[in-house]
Amino acid sequence: MATPVGSVKVGGRYENDPNRRVQDAIALVFDKIEELETGRHCCGSMNTASTYR
Repeated sequence: MATPVGSVKVGGRYENDPNRRVQDAIALVFDKIEELETGRHCCGSMNTASTYR
């Protein structure tokens, strides 16, 4: 099984990725989904704004 996005495998368990940029990017996505209420709208918004680049 692949490691979940935003996680790193340490020993036999998963932890949040220590990279702050990774944490911020994931938080941005979840904040946008909450704001726009759907994942589809979030992706469209980020694609249009080029926010994720």
